[in-house]
Amino acid sequence: MIGPDKNKLYPNEHIKSVVYISNLPKRLNVEIGDYTYYSTVSESPENFYDHILHHYEFLGDQLVIGKFCAIAEGITFLMNGANHKMDGITTYPFNIFANGWEKVTPEIGDLPIKGDTVIGNDVWIGQNVTIMPGVTIGNGAIIAANSTVVKDVEAYAIYGGNPATFIKKRFSEEKIDFLEELQWWNWNEEKIFHHLEKLTSDTGLAEFMNKELDEGPFYHGTKAHLEPGALLEPGYKSNFGKGDKANFVYLTGTMNAAAWGAELALGEGVGKIYQVAPLGKIENDPNLTDQKFPGNPTRSYRTSEPIRVVKELEDWEGHSQEEIQKMKDNLEKLKQAGIEAIND
Repeated sequence: MIGPDKNKLYPNEHIKSVVYISNLPKRLNVEIGDYTYYSTVSESPENFYDHILHHYEFLGDQLVIGKFCAIAEGITFLMNGANHKMDGITTYPFNIFANGWEKVTPEIGDLPIKGDTVIGNDVWIGQNVTIMPGVTIGNGAIIAANSTVVKDVEAYAIYGGNPATFIKKRFSEEKIDFLEELQWWNWNEEKIFHHLEKLTSDTGLAEFMNKELDEGPFYHGTKAHLEPGALLEPGYKSNFGKGDKANFVYLTGTMNAAAWGAELALGEGVGKIYQVAPLGKIENDPNLTDQKFPGNPTRSYRTSEPIRVVKELEDWEGHSQEEIQKMKDNLEKLKQAGIEAIND
């Protein structure tokens, strides 16, 4: 199996509180993407359309919801039919009560139509959220429970409150731009299944971003004792050169380069090699890829974001004492010449 059937109303037959909304009977001016679900325990989830209010066909406004959205119970979509004419002394809708009052029925063009309501892909909407007419919520956004959304929400932003206000971005702008181009929600079922681990882990985004440069695995050599799950972050003293503050964390795709890192790191301890996973984008280490090793055959990289320790590698082969001493002598010569081996 490679996932649930997107054409089933109840994708998990054991859970009757969740439906794929796109499999409900179609409704005019409502478009729902595949895999988007509505979840509720207080009523039948098949009543989703009851939560779209003041949606009148003659106004023509649309509710568009993308793929892979998670919509919790208590959702309310207020559509443009809820708006009153506001440019007069009163906003009271006399015309709807007829009996002579219909003489002030406004033209469609006189009504404050805010446009379509558009929810992007991979959006998570918490419980008891109200979304006002004409709002656009970008891909990957999160709306906190009990919020009232009155203005557009940027992609991969978190909003909450009444009215909902910006809380934070989920990722850096560079990562958001990458995700907007990646558009994983448009992949076929097989590709999504193959990449499920990456899509749901905190290192997956970095793996996708770094794929063209190097798919890994990656290693880090040091004399420090590190536990699995520990984060190595920029800002600490470097293990090399003068031990100045490091603006990057270094890693490699080869055991040989990692061994050099372990053997040449400052300190008196025994060298260690760890398998690591970068949490952000990596780049070629300019110390080893400018004139020294064009093309980066040592697969040496750096990143300005943390890397996570996966595990310590116990069985690795280091260099001979003669090779290590020769390398140290060369580094000392560079130091005497005023050239640091590691230059952030």
